[in-house]
Amino acid sequence: SLLVRGQGFAITTYPAEKEELRKRITAILLRGAPLSLFDNLVGNFGGEVIDALLTSPIWSDRVLGESRDVNLPMLTTWYATGNNVTLVGDTARRVCPIRLESPLERPEERVDLRHPDLRGWVCAGRSRLLSAAFTLLRAFHCAGRPDQDLPTWGSFENWSALVRNALVWAGVCDPWAGRSELQEQGD
Repeated sequence: SLLVRGQGFAITTYPAEKEELRKRITAILLRGAPLSLFDNLVGNFGGEVIDALLTSPIWSDRVLGESRDVNLPMLTTWYATGNNVTLVGDTARRVCPIRLESPLERPEERVDLRHPDLRGWVCAGRSRLLSAAFTLLRAFHCAGRPDQDLPTWGSFENWSALVRNALVWAGVCDPWAGRSELQEQGD
């Protein structure tokens, strides 16, 4: 969020009840938050509400405290963090996982970090970092968007054709690689 927008995430917790989750999502979309984070998940994540959220172009729900429905364009990019979270059902195919592992018992106490103030470093170098990301996408486009022979990422074909293919073309590990473990776990 600091890189993309120059400010922090709209952060919320992940409620256990489906109806509360729908209300929270609707409130976030009504605010027009471009990026939103379900922070510090515990246990299970996903199910029909999250599945619809991640793949529907329009979110429909009733406004809290009112007798009217809204149809909101899905313009928010959703993130979630948590430790040892289990994805429920079909949610695993809708997620691009990033797994951080440390051999340390308390990684938050490390002192040998390359960028001890990561947030400050990102803010200070934001234009350079964004330029690098856009340059990679432009180079991929100028090269004719060469097919990387990647499996289809259902429901995210356009993103996959541009961003995922560009990353693999540039020598970065395929983001798809982390999904197989999640899908087995979700099944």
